[in-house]
Amino acid sequence: MRPELYIRPCWHQLLQLVLNCESPRVYIGGTPGCSKSCFGDFLFTELINRNYTVIIQTVRVPNLYICQSGRVIPCQVGESALFKALENIDNWYICDGVKPFHASARSVLISSPRESIRKEFMKWNDNPRKVVPSLPECFYMPTWSFSELIECRERCYPDININDVRSLFAKWGGIPRFVFADNGSDDGLNTAISRTNWKSVEDNVGKTGFPQEISHKIVHLSVSDDLKHSHCFCFSLCFSIGYGSTFETGKEG
Repeated sequence: MRPELYIRPCWHQLLQLVLNCESPRVYIGGTPGCSKSCFGDFLFTELINRNYTVIIQTVRVPNLYICQSGRVIPCQVGESALFKALENIDNWYICDGVKPFHASARSVLISSPRESIRKEFMKWNDNPRKVVPSLPECFYMPTWSFSELIECRERCYPDININDVRSLFAKWGGIPRFVFADNGSDDGLNTAISRTNWKSVEDNVGKTGFPQEISHKIVHLSVSDDLKHSHCFCFSLCFSIGYGSTFETGKEG
């Protein structure tokens, strides 16, 4: 059976933000596992359908491609073809989960909020299209609603019991990686709970950053309706293995 990509409603909104952005660089963040990479596939398809040349860089191997005129060309770092493609201001460059190259092409960095990947990118303010410098724009992908998970399950994972989806959503929140792909094993959540510094969680709830020492299995990013702002909130403060004391909290940053 041909795999189906579930297209979230927010992807269309995010697509328009990316296409209409005045800055030549865009950062797309969000809680790990909320389908950012899948949005990258969706964005790639939309750009190709608009006849753009697109450079793709991912964590997968091989991880560099130039896609143009209906052809997909694998390439290596240092190749002249890659350099020329990255320097063409009419091209698009999608970088997913790895440290990006500095490019004149319109650049979209997709990653979890890891400073090791995005720190330098967020400082680049040169704009080959304008005299006035402009820093990258930041957009964020929200976690999934329960209704999205149910719709995705019906289309893509019909063999998963709907009650299992409901149970996993209660434990993990709107993170499809744990509800579908990893089948939501309790082991990972229990380990995250046991290793969590709850004082650090309390201190960071409501803030815009995503502290590295706190597991994303415990703390998620809450995203504004315009997809332009986010803050940390603790989806589940779990004080028992049976999740009997689970509750949700959040405050505006």
